[in-house]
Amino acid sequence: MNVFCFIFARGGSKSVKNKNIINFNNKPLIANTILQAKRIKFIDRVFVSTDSKKIAKIATKYGAIIPFIRPKKLATDTSPEYMSWKHAITMCEKLYKKKIDIFVSLPTTSPLRKDEDIKKSLNFFIKNRNKYDMLVSTTKTNHLPGFNIVKVLKDGTFKLEGGTKKKIFRRQQVKNVHNLSTCFYYANRDYINKCKINPLFTGKKYAYLVDKKNAIDIDDKLDLDIAKFLLKKQ
Repeated sequence: MNVFCFIFARGGSKSVKNKNIINFNNKPLIANTILQAKRIKFIDRVFVSTDSKKIAKIATKYGAIIPFIRPKKLATDTSPEYMSWKHAITMCEKLYKKKIDIFVSLPTTSPLRKDEDIKKSLNFFIKNRNKYDMLVSTTKTNHLPGFNIVKVLKDGTFKLEGGTKKKIFRRQQVKNVHNLSTCFYYANRDYINKCKINPLFTGKKYAYLVDKKNAIDIDDKLDLDIAKFLLKKQ
């Protein structure tokens, strides 16, 4: 079985300049994910898909394989991520002449995720890949449709967004509602290739719960500051 890990890191971050290579834990942010992926025994190869030659050079230094430079059209603010997934699978299979069985994506922006969570979840998915198309990390949430998520209208007023017809008065009334997190995504290769829309919107997906403090997603400067604070607490 071929389990290939892909790290997608484009060069054009807007919220934090050069986010994927900014210093975190005394190394470029992307290096944390590359080194972590290489520690996981279930992963056969670690690739980086990037449109940036600078990121590619740094990724190579830390042991990742850079088999191609991602086309610019797949590295814009509006490029669907799953199209980059498809491109990476196609390119690597063409170059290595091997069919990928399990696709693994470990985003650079979750540098606090735990090795043990990856090992347990990936082992689970490998054993149950015939039951599920995909496995995605999740965290418990305090934000619930129909309770404290609102849509702001043009006049500045708001209304509750989504939810069910049943009125919710306390968060505890709603069970098993999670946030999707960016710790890890695993999928069967054939499932990704056949998807014509975002794979998260279709198929049979398994939610793997992780601790919220290990699932910080660095999207902006505040997230980065929080991640650095939590790193010191570890």
